Amino acid sequence: MGDAETGQIRCAGSSDSGAIRQHHNIGLPLATNHAQPAFLANPFLFYWCSYFKAMFFNQGLPTSIGGDALRVLDVANQGFRKRDVLYGVILDRVSGLAALMLLNLLAYIFNPELLPLQVYHVTLVLVIIGTVAVMFIASLKYLRWLDNYPRLAIIKAISARLHQAFFV
Repeated sequence: MGDAETGQIRCAGSSDSGAIRQHHNIGLPLATNHAQPAFLANPFLFYWCSYFKAMFFNQGLPTSIGGDALRVLDVANQGFRKRDVLYGVILDRVSGLAALMLLNLLAYIFNPELLPLQVYHVTLVLVIIGTVAVMFIASLKYLRWLDNYPRLAIIKAISARLHQAFFV
């Protein structure tokens, strides 16, 4: 198998894993106006196609925001609240970044000469800080005093979403 075929297989695997993340993260059952979560209401093929459309827009627009906006609108047109879908896209981005960082550390374990030592230390510190931050934000849903401040409701909603995505 040549380098071109291997690259195509890696690209296809990466795209499928992105669609699986989108299928799970966007469809978490916090959509309040549906009896079932979005990932049960829409087939996997819908998210797979939406993911490729978003990738196309990410390549053509100056930032990756355009593809994310397209994913939000694509799922919201299925009848789900845009806010819930946006939380899912944000979680998709965070989980994708976390997976890349963890793969980076795993690759370093198997091949220490792959990265300079300074890059490894920075990556390790970022993974530790990110893990602590996700755990802290996910635990904010248990703070009752946040209910007294309606403007902080988004923090509680993101906390509940993080907790549901990573700890349940």
